[in-house]
Amino acid sequence: MKLNAIHKILGLIMIAPLILWAITGLIFLTKPGYSNAYEQLSPALYQFDKTARVSGAANWTDIRLLKTVLGYHLLVQESGSWEHLDPFTLAVKSQPSPEQVKALIQDATKASPSRYGTISAIQKNTVITDTDVVITLDWNSLTLKQEGRDTRLINTLYKVHYLQWFDSPLHNKIFGILGLILLVALSVLGCVTYIRGRKNELN
Repeated sequence: MKLNAIHKILGLIMIAPLILWAITGLIFLTKPGYSNAYEQLSPALYQFDKTARVSGAANWTDIRLLKTVLGYHLLVQESGSWEHLDPFTLAVKSQPSPEQVKALIQDATKASPSRYGTISAIQKNTVITDTDVVITLDWNSLTLKQEGRDTRLINTLYKVHYLQWFDSPLHNKIFGILGLILLVALSVLGCVTYIRGRKNELN
């Protein structure tokens, strides 16, 4: 088979991945809607009206004293992991009830009703809003993570861009390597075809 024919076949095979790569690359450069999709949601904090004297333990590497709508929280880090304590008794705070999760997240999202709407379902420390945003509470670190339809769409585009088209990491790796090999082969054949064409013109 002639080089021109091979080059055309490789071009047809790679046309869809290259178009998708270009479109998703443009989206990643312009980042439309990223600010909402990856908004850093945090619990609303309040000023202290009580005094808590906390003596840090020798194995604590970080200490945070906070007040939210649920009251006071002492967050301590030990060996890279966070633990949620009562600042007055130093006892470990038990996991929040659904009502407490709802109160904390409602307080955190009240400034953006258009995005977060109202809570429609609660599953342990995760809530789903009527705007299809999923908000997860990490109680140990008292942090929130939000993911909406736009977040899921952009994450899918990243998978498309980087040829992560399968559920299996092994298949994705093989597919990615194959894509790179075909792209290099397409470029090399294009250069060879061009050089040969120039030689024929000179002769």
